[in-house]
Amino acid sequence: MSRTVFFKWHTCFREGTTSINDKEGTGRKKKVTPTLLALVANALENDKLLTVKPLETKFDVSYGTMQIILMRFLNEIVGKLIDHLSINTKYTRAVSQAS
Repeated sequence: MSRTVFFKWHTCFREGTTSINDKEGTGRKKKVTPTLLALVANALENDKLLTVKPLETKFDVSYGTMQIILMRFLNEIVGKLIDHLSINTKYTRAVSQAS
């Protein structure tokens, strides 16, 4: 435990705090929610040429947050595409070997 954290806790307990849990609502709020992911996915399905900047403005999130969302979305698409391609490749190899 750092000296700073120790003194923070010491001050809290000296002022009467008896709980070791954080107060409700402290800390950074999560911005990437399942609802937001679904909205972005829907927007991208409707217009595949959207870039980070317009999406960031439309959904009122930071540029970095939108990049994270797009990376998750693209990873899902690429993963599905790779699975699809590997299945087709295995099928093609099996057919060519059977001939």
